[in-house]
Amino acid sequence: MVKDDSIDQGDIGSSSESLETFEINKQSLKAAIWYTVAQIVQEEEVDLQISSTEPFVASVTELVYAQIETLALDLKSFATHAGRSTIRADDVKLMARKNSALLDLIEEELRRLTRNESDPMGSDLKSIRPKPRSKPKRVGNAQKPKT
Repeated sequence: MVKDDSIDQGDIGSSSESLETFEINKQSLKAAIWYTVAQIVQEEEVDLQISSTEPFVASVTELVYAQIETLALDLKSFATHAGRSTIRADDVKLMARKNSALLDLIEEELRRLTRNESDPMGSDLKSIRPKPRSKPKRVGNAQKPKT
């Protein structure tokens, strides 16, 4: 059986460097998914008093990655159908339309993000960024440095 890598590599470019970067990013993403799945499995092992195996974690990781690929392609299709090249929140909500609990969570998160963008003190990014400094003023008889 041949494994189908669903991501359209035509979008990547044809250079071998682009393909190498794609493969590195793909492996990094899979590693991050594996780490997260392993953490969730460990938490569930404690709660349910069961044990799991490495092949189980690997299988769940592959399942999650396949779902992410499908989601990405569907979101891209929704945006393209709407005549856009950018995926928007409406595309994500469209994906979740048949799962009301998930749709509610997405809409709640969207409201939170929108509220933070409109509230300058509420935005996490704005509180992290340093404030721009004004140019220092010359004091007394200080002269400009010669270049």
